[in-house]
Amino acid sequence: MRSDGPAADSAATKETRGDRIIAHCGFVVVVMVSAALARFTAHLAGFITAASFGALFVGAWAVMLKRGLSPRSAARRAYLYAFTWTNWL
Repeated sequence: MRSDGPAADSAATKETRGDRIIAHCGFVVVVMVSAALARFTAHLAGFITAASFGALFVGAWAVMLKRGLSPRSAARRAYLYAFTWTNWL
């Protein structure tokens, strides 16, 4: 995705700021649920939960890198992809 200069970059940054907050909440929820599952049920259930979201993030990051994005931009987009599901809660 190409931008039309600094003004477009600033607008895109402001637009995704709310999404990043939601993604942070999603990450925290995944960590808390994984820890609770590991503590109160089988340790394997907590590991599978954390590993599933980790694999989703790594897979999305690999796809973004393959599309030609910089590693930092790819990681940001993969993070948003993997953890913004809390927007639906």
